[in-house]
Amino acid sequence: MSWWTLIGFRSVLEFHKTTAFKTNAAAVFLLLDLACIVGLILNLWKVAHYNRNVFPRLRWNWEHTYVCGRCGRILLIPS
Repeated sequence: MSWWTLIGFRSVLEFHKTTAFKTNAAAVFLLLDLACIVGLILNLWKVAHYNRNVFPRLRWNWEHTYVCGRCGRILLIPS
């Protein structure tokens, strides 16, 4: 959680009559925190999916590619 969310809810709970920080503002910061955490988890899932499924095939192709130094022709050498 962000500091602004903690400060907002703490001020609302301690000084509910005189606080300048409204409950709605603290709730908005809490929703922003949750949205950031969900975005982080989705991004990590996409990276893991790419590393597990896409990258190994690309690396295999790269390791089995021959580039002729004379003519520049690119050949994929199956093993």
